[in-house]
Amino acid sequence: MSINTPFDEKRLAECPVENGFRLRGVEMTRIEVFVDAAFAFALTMLVISGDSVPHDFGELLDAFKGVPTFAATFLILMLFWFAHRNWSRRFGIEDVPVMWMSGFFVFVMLVWVYPLRMVFSGMFEFFSGGLLPSNVDVDSYFELRALFATYAVGFLLLSLTIIGLNRHALKLAEPLRLDAVERHDARAEIVGWAVPALVSLVSLLFALLMPENLIPLAGWVYFVLAITGPLLGWQQDRQRERLRAPVRESGEETLPAQ
Repeated sequence: MSINTPFDEKRLAECPVENGFRLRGVEMTRIEVFVDAAFAFALTMLVISGDSVPHDFGELLDAFKGVPTFAATFLILMLFWFAHRNWSRRFGIEDVPVMWMSGFFVFVMLVWVYPLRMVFSGMFEFFSGGLLPSNVDVDSYFELRALFATYAVGFLLLSLTIIGLNRHALKLAEPLRLDAVERHDARAEIVGWAVPALVSLVSLLFALLMPENLIPLAGWVYFVLAITGPLLGWQQDRQRERLRAPVRESGEETLPAQ
């Protein structure tokens, strides 16, 4: 495995530092441009996949009822986009494995955007008691299983791709000259995305194996992330601060690689 140009002392010193991490990929690569364009297209699909353009105020009010669904799906897509963007800025790698993983990432995301919208549309209809109507028709338990299973598979594959990108960066730690804090951050990303991957796997099993009356648990299980995410982030921040403490005391910006 290789990177475009090994980082010597001069090139490393030219990299801007953000929160103790030297950004080796500030200049956008062709891969990053491609991923950004694909995400913009996916968001457009979310908008145009609704009904026709409103022609009067009543239709406008009906259209506004879809805003919560769009906001939720927008947020989920932005989380994945930010993960890829953050990885690109940190490492700036553009080799064959990254091309394949990023291409796969875009493919899954463009397919997943439809079950993503359907799941959140149904969720808001349920929580609002029908005030926010869903344009999704699920006519059988088989279709409900298939919807949750498709959503879980997409979530799982996207999470695994982010994990794969960070594992790839760690394998190139020497030519990238990652220090201890930077290696910790890459591992933290792996662990951080392993939790959603595990939750989506549990959701997939629920969708496929649960009795009909318990199939909705395949959706409820994702709320676990609202608890595990902040707790894991807090723990990782504490570990990171312990690594950065010697750096602040010595006045240096980076730690030697370990």
